[in-house]
Amino acid sequence: MTSTSSSSSLPSGTSTPLSSVVSLPLSLPSRVFSPPAATHALDLPAIRQKPSTEDLVGVLSAYAPKVGSNFIQQEVITPTGFLDWLTRLVGSGLDWLPNDDDRDIVLDLASKRISEQCGRAAAPSMTREFKVGGLSRSIMLTEPSLTADSLGLKTWGSSLLLAQRVADGRLMTALGDMKKRVLELGSGTGLVGITFAALGYSVLLTDLPGVVANLSNNLQSNEQLFLDEEGGDDWDYAVEEIDWTRPEDSKAYKRRERFTTVVVSDPVYEVGQQVILVNALRNFLDFDDADATVIVQLPLRDKFSDVRSLLYSLLAEELGLVPVVVEKEAGVDDFGQGMYLYSVWRLRQAVETKGLKSIDYREIE
Repeated sequence: MTSTSSSSSLPSGTSTPLSSVVSLPLSLPSRVFSPPAATHALDLPAIRQKPSTEDLVGVLSAYAPKVGSNFIQQEVITPTGFLDWLTRLVGSGLDWLPNDDDRDIVLDLASKRISEQCGRAAAPSMTREFKVGGLSRSIMLTEPSLTADSLGLKTWGSSLLLAQRVADGRLMTALGDMKKRVLELGSGTGLVGITFAALGYSVLLTDLPGVVANLSNNLQSNEQLFLDEEGGDDWDYAVEEIDWTRPEDSKAYKRRERFTTVVVSDPVYEVGQQVILVNALRNFLDFDDADATVIVQLPLRDKFSDVRSLLYSLLAEELGLVPVVVEKEAGVDDFGQGMYLYSVWRLRQAVETKGLKSIDYREIE
């Protein structure tokens, strides 16, 4: 393992900032700290003894979360009193370290470990990998720190399940003509929309103003995936803002654009959101097209059955849609395992005209 220190190449007594020797993200230093050796904070370097930058970086890096693909995480067991040790480290001022750059690196790592101790909702920004079967390479998504009013900055289990359906062809019957543009409402970090784009669909990814910047960056960082897939660089995808409370302010509305297929995943998590979602669907679904379709992927959270029931009712009674496909499946995200509901909704009149079978929306769960 390469050492983070280059003191052997420096004149005696010279101090070089650690940031000039290594580049973030930091590799572990030569004096690697072994997590299993510490069962209590007393086993960690004593702050009063003024541990070196390399030793502190070693400890802080050793307890970084091991994030795998598709929400799989390797549990990192921290010693008893670790949070208190971190707090004392940050509060010490680190004035014994040789320079500001070293202090900044240690403080940055310590702050990340503190936020991680407070749960996923407080975790720092991260880039994570999603392996979607059927695609030539993984999708890499950046998730900024999660905030209560920006849940679109987090990737949810519904998105992974729906992306997998897109990639393995299970949505082909529901989607119909690939030449017709797909609208995704509430694209979040972009997992579903990127999968659509990689497979050659014309797709418009949308979300709130505070979400679309990260969404756009995620699309750009996965452009090589689009080039790798069949079709070369002939892709048609875009990112735009759509606020469900004011759809008339959007570019799509001003273009008078309507969509045969609209896709949503985990779109409602509190009372009131069903109404504005249905309002958005009313403005963007092409009700003049007999193939008009709404695809919905929802987590079956125990405390939100009334929220889902109201959504189903509004889709049926307000928009004249009926479910023609309903499937339950197991899934997982950062908050654990659970069951999810996938449903395909079409215009009641078109379903009756074609003699298709529909499902009573009051019984789909």
